Amino acid sequence: MNRIRIPNPDLSRSEKTFLDADYTSGTSLTVVQNYGFQDNDIVVLGEPGEEKTEWRDCTGITGRTIISVATAYDFDHAKATPVYRSEWSRADIERKTGTSGSWAAITQSALQWDKQETIYIDNDGTDDHYYRFRFYNIASGLYSDYSPTIAGSGLTRKQVGYMVSKVRRKIKDPDKKRVSDDEIIDLFQEAQDIIKAIRANWWFLKVDTYKADNGISTAASTGRYSLATYTDLIYLERVRFRYNYGNDDVIYDLEPKDEVEFDYETRDLDRDPDDYVKMFKQVPPDSSSARGYIEVEPVPENASRGTFYPEYYKELPTLNDIADETSVPIPQVLEDYACWKIFQDMGLETKAAVYRKLFYGPSPADKDRDELTGIALLEQMNKNQGIAVGMPKQLFRYAGRKALKRLYGERTLDRDSIAEKYF
Repeated sequence: MNRIRIPNPDLSRSEKTFLDADYTSGTSLTVVQNYGFQDNDIVVLGEPGEEKTEWRDCTGITGRTIISVATAYDFDHAKATPVYRSEWSRADIERKTGTSGSWAAITQSALQWDKQETIYIDNDGTDDHYYRFRFYNIASGLYSDYSPTIAGSGLTRKQVGYMVSKVRRKIKDPDKKRVSDDEIIDLFQEAQDIIKAIRANWWFLKVDTYKADNGISTAASTGRYSLATYTDLIYLERVRFRYNYGNDDVIYDLEPKDEVEFDYETRDLDRDPDDYVKMFKQVPPDSSSARGYIEVEPVPENASRGTFYPEYYKELPTLNDIADETSVPIPQVLEDYACWKIFQDMGLETKAAVYRKLFYGPSPADKDRDELTGIALLEQMNKNQGIAVGMPKQLFRYAGRKALKRLYGERTLDRDSIAEKYF
């Protein structure tokens, strides 16, 4: 059994008016003004998320103050009750088995306007199922675009929908009275922008095209190669080259050169091509390659005798809807940022300060760094990626160290021993 949670359409920017007289029965509403309402609209009577809020489809307007609906509402509504215009009245829900299965409609569920979400229970649902939905207008027969695909196993901790629910619990706003889902998602995106601005080379954004077997083959007499295939590339760290021909199969790093050095190395315009490439420079993007190019030297003589494997750092994904997933390994960092900004907007500066500290984490000057959080924790994790646990941190012995070892041996002296022997 799976519970499908469908966020109701946001009516905060829709046409809105108010009852100008109590409603007790019938198919006519007397409102303050009916501008913006028309036939085939959905008329939502009551505040979304509140008890007894309900909808009917509009059949037309009369004068400036009458809205007609197809059938009577179920409940009485007092004067000054809000009246909203909606484009949609139902959710058309589809399901498939596995990622490669075919979509099939399973139900059309009326939107539950007395809640912030429409909930559908799929009694036959399993973790192998995937779901999507689109909104439907019963009067006009029109559909919205499809939602993102949602796994039957539920949202993961790194997906936007899961993070939104956690933020709502922290700010105590389960009914979306204080802030909308879209506003929270915008704050997640802001947090990612800050993380991206602090450094481009976070370890969790690293892409090794050699491991992914996603390289660029050499072409005969071609010295410039587009990086356009790596659509998420934001920072190029190095380029490895694999020469594989005949009995030779070797892989090595190309030497990076800046513009001036590369131009100096390639000053001989009559130089011969060679399949053993040695160096590269990065070339800015243009209209043909949004991610730029690498230019190599020597220019390969033959095609398909080597492969370039860039190693780069990718962009953080754009967060737009509940199914999007962040690359940040600790999604709580984004949640803390959202809570900080929401509490700040609410004027709760003490709570805002707590979440600001959680977002950035303790500074290096703080004496107590046992409980790292936020960006400080990400920085520490980034640092740890380059240190093999249990292995030496220093690979080279500087000049003179070997002679000192031979003379004095491997020994250490603590301060007490030094004081006893020499002072």
